[in-house]
Amino acid sequence: MITDIYGHRGARGLYPENTLFGFEKCLENNLTGFELDVVVSKNHSLIVSHEPWMSYKYCLHPNDIPITKNNQKSFNLYQLTTDEIQKFDCGSKFNPEFPHQIKKKCFKPTLEELIDKFKVYNYEDIEIQIELKSFKEWYGIFQPYPEVYAELVIDFLKKHNFNKKQYLIKSFDSKLLNIIHHHFSGCKFGFLIDNNKSITNNLKRLNFKPDYYNLEQSKMTTEIITELKNNNINSIPWTVNSIKDAQRLEKLGVTAIITDYPNLFTDRFEA
Repeated sequence: MITDIYGHRGARGLYPENTLFGFEKCLENNLTGFELDVVVSKNHSLIVSHEPWMSYKYCLHPNDIPITKNNQKSFNLYQLTTDEIQKFDCGSKFNPEFPHQIKKKCFKPTLEELIDKFKVYNYEDIEIQIELKSFKEWYGIFQPYPEVYAELVIDFLKKHNFNKKQYLIKSFDSKLLNIIHHHFSGCKFGFLIDNNKSITNNLKRLNFKPDYYNLEQSKMTTEIITELKNNNINSIPWTVNSIKDAQRLEKLGVTAIITDYPNLFTDRFEA
C-alpha cells in the first residue's frame, strides 16, 4: 500500500503552490512531508519557486502590470532582489489548471523563512524534498553557475544541520548535484530523470550513488523498480494525481508518491 504521501509544491491542487500557506496545510494534515522547488534571487537568497521567473499562470504584479505568457520571463527572479520578489502576489490569481485551489494572497518565501517557520512544528517528523531548479541553458541567465549555486546550497545545509532522515536534495542537474555531494553528504540525494535512457547510463553522470532515482509516474515499470532495488536505490514517482495511477503503482510495489491532491489518498486529510 502507499503509505508515504508528499504534497507536490505544497499540494498545489488545493493551495497556492510553493507557499507557506500550502506547506503548513500539508503539515496540519499529517502528510509524510512536502516537495518544493528552489531558485536564486539577485541577492543570492534561495527562493521557493518552480520557475526562475514570475509565472503568468498564478502571479500578479504589485503595480498591476500584466504578466503574460510572452513577457513572463522578463520578470527574472535572478535579476530581482528578495524584497522585490516578495511584492508579487502568487496566490490570489485563479489558475484554471487547478480550479479547486483555495485562493489566498501569498508571496514566494525564501527557503530560510520556510525552515524557520516550521521549527515550531514537530520538526523531526517532517520530511522535506527540495528540488534545485537548474539547467545548463539557464546558467548565468536565470541562475548562477553551478559552482556558485552549490556554495549557496551547501552553506544553507550546514547552517540548518540537514540530516538524512528529514531532507532530500534533488535536481535534474548532475553537475550541481556532484558539486554539492562532494562538499556535503549529510542528507539524502535524489536524481531527477526526464529521458528514456537506461538507469545505468543516467547514473554514469553522477560521481556518487543517489539515495533516490526519481521518474515521472507513467515511466515507472516493474523492470525499473527491480533494477533500482538491486542497486539499493529508492524512487518516489511524480506527480500522482489519480486513484487509477496510484493503483497501478501499488501493484508495482510503490509505497511513496508525490501528489498535487493528497486528499485523494488519505482519509485523515481535511481541507
